[in-house]
Amino acid sequence: MLAALLSGHLAKYTKEALLSSPAFCRFAQESSRRAQGAFDEAMRTAQPMIEKAVERSQQTIRELERKAGNGSKN
Repeated sequence: MLAALLSGHLAKYTKEALLSSPAFCRFAQESSRRAQGAFDEAMRTAQPMIEKAVERSQQTIRELERKAGNGSKN
């Protein structure tokens, strides 16, 4: 029962201690930089595929519009 009462307070104080710790803040900043670098690399890799997919979808839309226009004229 005592553990149940203390667990909430312990979690709160642990969180406050970590967030105010300079070492934890440096760790969080470094992790964020690494994550941003990984995201940027993934986007650079995916960009040509995204552009190709957009081009194909626009081409498909134009073809469908052309076919729809031809069908309504008959």
